[in-house]
Amino acid sequence: MLTCKIHTDTAACRRLWEMFIPRRVVFDLWDVRESFHRTFSRRLCFITAETKDGIKGFLPLCEIPETGTLGFFPGESWHGKTWLEQNRLFADSQETLNAMITCAVKHTGLKYHIRYLVPDAQLGTDTEDETGYLFTPSAYGYSMEGYYASFSGRNAKKMKKEASVYENSVEVVYDRTEDFEVLIKMNTDRFGGDSYFSDERFANGFRNLIKYLHVNNMLRMTSVLVDGEYAAIDAGSIFNNAYTLLAGGTNAKFPGIAKFINTLHLEYTCTMKFDHADFLCGNFSWKSMFHLEPRPLYKISNTDESVFEVCHA
Repeated sequence: MLTCKIHTDTAACRRLWEMFIPRRVVFDLWDVRESFHRTFSRRLCFITAETKDGIKGFLPLCEIPETGTLGFFPGESWHGKTWLEQNRLFADSQETLNAMITCAVKHTGLKYHIRYLVPDAQLGTDTEDETGYLFTPSAYGYSMEGYYASFSGRNAKKMKKEASVYENSVEVVYDRTEDFEVLIKMNTDRFGGDSYFSDERFANGFRNLIKYLHVNNMLRMTSVLVDGEYAAIDAGSIFNNAYTLLAGGTNAKFPGIAKFINTLHLEYTCTMKFDHADFLCGNFSWKSMFHLEPRPLYKISNTDESVFEVCHA
């Protein structure tokens, strides 16, 4: 007989997380998630499904009061939708997963919107959410020339020219953690209320994350200055031989600077022979123009998504 249990104690939830979530990508790390949990302080609703033979399922959820929904831990949300990617389901069957969701809904009285899920055909993750984008350097022999060879001669020449437009007046500085505050300012100056960082909870969660990555030698900050002025800054992480670009800011005064800094990331990924660079979700035209590999992520939900439009408004 299958029995579902609710867990709300943070220490107990951490033990369960570290027991069932494999440490494959940076988003699998409890401390990465907890960086945002500290600032959003969502009510936890972790569920286990158990039989006499042990735990058969684990679902780490939390309550998101702005939209009246359950989301994947830690529930860091922007306009009602969570941001952290590559969330994982653990269940031995669809029936076990359904039982855990039913238990959570009954316990909280909320609907659910669980997104950015790693695909799992057994567990019904067939509704596409958004598409992430990867750069896999081995496909090009870990060589930028091999990468440019994947374009037509005309387009390769154009990309090289655009990527080098600032090289005579540019200074690139790495791993200056204090530049993260400049990144936040550039991002909010550029996007205003549509910037993640306009929500102080999100900004502080990211500050916690940057501190954690720095202390654990997992942070890669890239700052680009043109004629001594900040033009672009990106924050990334290095974990398990993968490079993940987490956040960035650009100065509108320098058109094309994003292409310059993104080319730096590709070069670094080749040089270090990483498995891939993950540029995350977001349907930005430059990602397909750069021949990045699309990787869809999925969602399970019983929520009318108009609730997120109301939250945005």
